Amino acid sequence: LFPHDCIRTAKNGDADMADLQFEALPNYMENDQRIMVLCDTSGSMQSPIAGSIHAIDVSMSLALYCSDRLGKDNPFYRKFLGFESETHFKDWTGMSFSEAIGNHNVFDGACGGTNIGKALDYILGHAKVRRVKQIQMPTALLIISDMQFHPGGWGSGSEVSRHLDAWEQAGYERPVVIYWNISPYSGSPERSTQKDMAL
Repeated sequence: LFPHDCIRTAKNGDADMADLQFEALPNYMENDQRIMVLCDTSGSMQSPIAGSIHAIDVSMSLALYCSDRLGKDNPFYRKFLGFESETHFKDWTGMSFSEAIGNHNVFDGACGGTNIGKALDYILGHAKVRRVKQIQMPTALLIISDMQFHPGGWGSGSEVSRHLDAWEQAGYERPVVIYWNISPYSGSPERSTQKDMAL
């Protein structure tokens, strides 16, 4: 069972079973990974990627899974980022899994010009205000998308690296930026050899 299977259960009309499935998912995080998801829910993510599984199912379910597995004592618990020009957290605290996937404030289909630098700065700013400890900070920013967007918002690898430098200057370890192309389209926003980034 994978997180996107829980979404399919909910979409097939069994919200209670979907919630139980989600709660029963094992911990897929190794070595205490803390992953902040940047979740693409734009129209192009409706494309099927394997049978009845759509790209958006994977993106939404992993945003919920990763944010839930941060733990209730983490200031980033049940928070993730959407693809929007003005970065802010999508917060599903107090909702069940099935309620969150149907909530238009959590998943509003936004497809603005996401800026990776802004996203990193936003997380860092939140951490400073909340005085988040290093052990609570995201170890990775996971960008789940079909990569079908205007590339200008991503910024070059060196530009993103400057925003990561700000984390170190604030006393935090640099997170890894992971681009996950969830659909079989060609192209990628970065090279796999870029420091602190992965494809």
